[in-house]
Amino acid sequence: MFPDISSFEVATYSIEELTAQKLIACLARSEPRDLYDLYMISKQEISTEQTQTFATIYLCMSANNNKPDISRMKEFELKKIQQELQQFIRNNEKLDPKLIWKNTSIFLEKILKFNKKQQKFIDAFFKENKILSNLVDIDDIKLKQNPALLHKLRKEK
Repeated sequence: MFPDISSFEVATYSIEELTAQKLIACLARSEPRDLYDLYMISKQEISTEQTQTFATIYLCMSANNNKPDISRMKEFELKKIQQELQQFIRNNEKLDPKLIWKNTSIFLEKILKFNKKQQKFIDAFFKENKILSNLVDIDDIKLKQNPALLHKLRKEK
């Protein structure tokens, strides 16, 4: 397509990790664009297990303590969703705020249904200031050296 530019690779997060980041953002700031992004992601085939693992980690990195409160999703006003998202969608795309809110809520409940190991990781992180890396399926060394997690632990002490 562009013969004068040589090929290159771009490093990016997996869809599961991006989903976890967007999920935490949505719960933290309650912006309609985050809700819409999660709605669009929910239509994709992604690994629930991997997304839950990343959500476990990002939850610990976020400013919130312990399990997120999905009830914040109810703070979205359907009219506000319609108004704020209309500018971002394609002209031919129909926007149904009720459907977006319903499907995204179901998706979030599924992702945030942590298994016992993930919940134990979260509890140990917040209550004991420990990173129990054997409880999540991520490289032990990368997890224990994650700067955001270490910073959060130091801040909590």
